[in-house]
Amino acid sequence: MKVIGLKIQNTFNLRAVRLKLNEDGKAIIIRGKNGAGKSAILDSIFYALTGKKPDQVITNGEHRSDIMVDLGEIVVKRTTTEKTMRVIVSSKDGAQFKSPQEMLNKLIGQNSLAFDPLLFARMKEKDQRAVLMQIAQLDFSKFDKKAEGNYAERTVIQRQARSLEGALRELDEPEAGLPAEPVDLTTIEQEADENNTRLAEAHSRDQTIAMLKERWNDKTEQINTMAGQMANLQNTMEKTKASMKEIREEHQQLIEQVAETNIEELQVHNEALHGKYREQQEQNQQIQEAQAYRSMEKDMRDKATQAATLTDDLTAIKNTKLKRIAAAKFPIAGLTVDDERAYYKGIPLAQRSTGELTRIGMAIACSQKPELRIVFIRNASILDEEGLAAVQKYAAAEDYQLVLEMVGDGKEAKSEIYIEAGEIKE
Repeated sequence: MKVIGLKIQNTFNLRAVRLKLNEDGKAIIIRGKNGAGKSAILDSIFYALTGKKPDQVITNGEHRSDIMVDLGEIVVKRTTTEKTMRVIVSSKDGAQFKSPQEMLNKLIGQNSLAFDPLLFARMKEKDQRAVLMQIAQLDFSKFDKKAEGNYAERTVIQRQARSLEGALRELDEPEAGLPAEPVDLTTIEQEADENNTRLAEAHSRDQTIAMLKERWNDKTEQINTMAGQMANLQNTMEKTKASMKEIREEHQQLIEQVAETNIEELQVHNEALHGKYREQQEQNQQIQEAQAYRSMEKDMRDKATQAATLTDDLTAIKNTKLKRIAAAKFPIAGLTVDDERAYYKGIPLAQRSTGELTRIGMAIACSQKPELRIVFIRNASILDEEGLAAVQKYAAAEDYQLVLEMVGDGKEAKSEIYIEAGEIKE
């Protein structure tokens, strides 16, 4: 099914256009200066068939747009006012079809009428890929979202792992055989405190003994002095003797205590306890440093494991996407995509010439095989003779109606359509 007739009134910048289009397989060339209305003819056909309304359809100053597209077997009429839009699809005998837009959508097929081979050739790589993904019905949005999250998480984890690895390099590796936990120093501290108390008591007794010895000497001197005064000082001497007896008894008790206490042994033991405390304290420091080292080392291994798991997930996502791409039905053999761009026969589309890309675009357009077999190429003036001949040949071979929009001051062939200021010129 092809367009054989067209009537456009007050649509875009077209006032009144009537066209009868050929069905002989030759390309239909619409030529005119920039702004003359070439694109408006293509836009009118597109709007009439798809119902996809642009911002402004009705010509400035008018209140209604009418488009009639004759497809031979059926006729499409679309009327647009400032408030309403209506489409009627009727057969040759005038019978109207129910659900007209649904019927037109089936005739048009997915993307075919909107697909411009030349526009495809000039797209950026990512846009070409997006078009092919849509045509092949490949939707990787969920995979891409998950992969994006995994990439971000893995980047953070790997950065943390590298930081831990750098920190570990700055530390000395713990000695082998160190206990897993620091030793409790409380027992040593208590024993040292008790020993210090006994040592202090021993020193105090030594001082008391020295003091008592000095007092003994004083009293002895007093006795010697009072010996010559015995008669007069008898009472005093008795008291002094009693005092001396007390002193002697206390002195003897202290001597016995001193005999029981080995000060040198206490001092040696005290020094040993201090040494043991310092040694254990140093070992505890080493144990704590070893614990920090092992904890950091474990964190680093955990981060590496997490990063590896995320990498496995990303690989699984990539492999799933590759399998789906391999199983997808692209418009023509040799076309495929990856995460970045589209390829034809293993070569990125960006590395192919505009002519090659246009021919590939034609193949894509024709491969969709809708019932309405028409291809629009806008701005076709940029095609060289070889490229123009190639797309015309391809369209004819595939029995497609090819409509080309080209810039020019007049017809270059009798069969061309020339438009000026929104009107067809003979």
